[in-house]
Amino acid sequence: MKKRFLALKKRGFTLLEMVIVMFVVGILMLLFIPNLSAQRARIAKKGDAALTKVFETQKEVYLLENTSTDAVTPEVLFKAKLITEDQKKKMEEKGIQ
Repeated sequence: MKKRFLALKKRGFTLLEMVIVMFVVGILMLLFIPNLSAQRARIAKKGDAALTKVFETQKEVYLLENTSTDAVTPEVLFKAKLITEDQKKKMEEKGIQ
């Protein structure tokens, strides 16, 4: 009977072991999640800067090809096929004019 009791006792994790594992996982999450949020903000900022650069570059190309004195907007660049529809929508959302 003692052998059977010892065999049953060694089968699983104890409650204390599970609490320690959960504590370690919690600490790792506390260290990891704020870094992800900061990284997402940096990526969004770089994406906005790249979109602005595309607009400025394509605006210069448009002005070199056309002698128009009208304001160059994302709509005008889209009609001239210098930017894609997706870029035009994002520029309008971000307020790039």
